Amino acid sequence: MASDPASPHQRPSALLIVVRYVVPAVVVVAGIILMTTDHSSTAAEGAGGVIGAGLAIFAANWFFRVGARGDGERDVEAAARDYYSVNGIWPTEEERKRFATEGRWREDQDLPEPVAGPPAQ
Repeated sequence: MASDPASPHQRPSALLIVVRYVVPAVVVVAGIILMTTDHSSTAAEGAGGVIGAGLAIFAANWFFRVGARGDGERDVEAAARDYYSVNGIWPTEEERKRFATEGRWREDQDLPEPVAGPPAQ
Protein backbone atom coordinates (compact mmCIF):
# COMPACT_ATOMS: atom_id res chain seq x y z
CA MET A 1 0.00 0.00 0.00
CA ALA A 2 1.18 3.53 -0.66
CA SER A 3 0.95 4.56 2.98
CA ASP A 4 3.37 1.87 4.18
CA PRO A 5 5.64 3.59 6.73
CA ALA A 6 8.57 1.35 5.80
CA SER A 7 8.62 2.89 2.31
CA PRO A 8 8.43 6.66 2.85
CA HIS A 9 9.41 7.58 -0.72
CA GLN A 10 6.21 6.30 -2.31
CA ARG A 11 3.54 8.88 -3.10
CA PRO A 12 0.27 8.48 -1.21
CA SER A 13 -2.84 7.65 -3.22
CA ALA A 14 -5.44 10.28 -4.07
CA LEU A 15 -7.95 8.71 -1.67
CA LEU A 16 -5.43 8.92 1.15
CA ILE A 17 -4.79 12.60 0.44
CA VAL A 18 -8.55 13.26 0.41
CA VAL A 19 -9.00 11.54 3.79
CA ARG A 20 -5.94 13.17 5.37
CA TYR A 21 -6.35 16.74 4.19
CA VAL A 22 -9.44 17.47 2.10
CA VAL A 23 -12.10 16.08 4.47
CA PRO A 24 -10.79 18.00 7.53
CA ALA A 25 -10.38 21.16 5.44
CA VAL A 26 -13.94 20.92 4.11
CA VAL A 27 -15.32 20.49 7.61
CA VAL A 28 -13.34 23.49 8.93
CA VAL A 29 -14.39 25.65 5.96
CA ALA A 30 -18.02 24.62 6.53
CA GLY A 31 -17.70 25.78 10.14
CA ILE A 32 -16.20 29.10 9.05
CA ILE A 33 -18.99 29.63 6.52
CA LEU A 34 -21.58 28.82 9.17
CA MET A 35 -19.96 31.30 11.53
CA THR A 36 -19.86 34.11 8.97
CA THR A 37 -23.38 33.66 7.57
CA ASP A 38 -25.32 33.58 10.85
CA HIS A 39 -24.27 35.98 13.60
CA SER A 40 -26.27 34.47 16.46
CA SER A 41 -24.53 33.04 19.50
CA THR A 42 -26.06 29.62 18.85
CA ALA A 43 -24.61 29.54 15.33
CA ALA A 44 -21.22 30.64 16.65
CA GLU A 45 -21.20 27.79 19.17
CA GLY A 46 -22.27 25.30 16.51
CA ALA A 47 -19.65 26.61 14.09
CA GLY A 48 -17.01 26.31 16.78
CA GLY A 49 -18.02 22.68 17.25
CA VAL A 50 -17.85 22.00 13.51
CA ILE A 51 -14.42 23.65 13.26
CA GLY A 52 -13.29 21.61 16.27
CA ALA A 53 -14.52 18.43 14.58
CA GLY A 54 -12.50 19.22 11.45
CA LEU A 55 -9.39 19.84 13.51
CA ALA A 56 -10.04 16.59 15.42
CA ILE A 57 -10.21 14.65 12.13
CA PHE A 58 -6.87 16.12 11.09
CA ALA A 59 -5.34 15.36 14.51
CA ALA A 60 -6.57 11.75 14.44
CA ASN A 61 -4.99 11.27 11.00
CA TRP A 62 -1.73 12.80 12.23
CA PHE A 63 -1.64 10.62 15.38
CA PHE A 64 -2.18 7.52 13.25
CA ARG A 65 0.71 8.46 10.95
CA VAL A 66 3.01 9.07 13.91
CA GLY A 67 2.09 5.69 15.38
CA ALA A 68 2.58 3.88 12.07
CA ARG A 69 5.98 5.52 11.59
CA GLY A 70 6.98 4.24 15.03
CA ASP A 71 6.04 0.68 14.03
CA GLY A 72 8.38 0.88 11.04
CA GLU A 73 11.21 2.22 13.19
CA ARG A 74 10.72 -0.61 15.69
CA ASP A 75 10.83 -3.15 12.86
CA VAL A 76 14.15 -1.72 11.62
CA GLU A 77 15.52 -1.75 15.18
CA ALA A 78 14.52 -5.40 15.67
CA ALA A 79 16.12 -6.31 12.34
CA ALA A 80 19.29 -4.47 13.36
CA ARG A 81 19.46 -6.53 16.55
CA ASP A 82 19.04 -9.72 14.51
CA TYR A 83 21.82 -8.50 12.18
CA TYR A 84 24.06 -7.93 15.22
CA SER A 85 23.36 -11.38 16.66
CA VAL A 86 24.26 -13.04 13.33
CA ASN A 87 27.24 -10.88 12.26
CA GLY A 88 28.65 -9.65 15.57
CA ILE A 89 28.67 -6.00 14.43
CA TRP A 90 26.02 -3.32 14.52
CA PRO A 91 24.80 -2.13 11.09
CA THR A 92 25.86 1.36 10.02
CA GLU A 93 23.34 4.18 9.62
CA GLU A 94 23.59 3.82 5.84
CA GLU A 95 22.77 0.12 6.11
CA ARG A 96 19.85 0.85 8.45
CA LYS A 97 18.44 3.41 6.00
CA ARG A 98 18.85 0.95 3.13
CA PHE A 99 17.08 -1.76 5.14
CA ALA A 100 14.21 0.63 5.94
CA THR A 101 13.67 1.48 2.27
CA GLU A 102 14.82 -1.63 0.36
CA GLY A 103 14.51 -4.47 2.87
CA ARG A 104 18.19 -5.48 2.67
CA TRP A 105 21.36 -4.53 4.52
CA ARG A 106 23.92 -4.38 1.71
CA GLU A 107 23.83 -3.70 -2.02
CA ASP A 108 25.24 -7.15 -2.79
CA GLN A 109 22.71 -8.92 -0.58
CA ASP A 110 19.93 -10.64 -2.48
CA LEU A 111 16.41 -9.68 -1.58
CA PRO A 112 14.48 -12.44 0.16
CA GLU A 113 12.19 -14.57 -1.94
CA PRO A 114 8.54 -13.57 -1.62
CA VAL A 115 6.59 -15.76 0.75
CA ALA A 116 3.89 -17.69 -1.05
CA GLY A 117 0.43 -16.88 0.24
CA PRO A 118 -2.39 -19.35 0.72
CA PRO A 119 -3.51 -21.09 -2.46
CA ALA A 120 -6.26 -19.35 -4.41
CA GLN A 121 -9.64 -20.99 -4.20
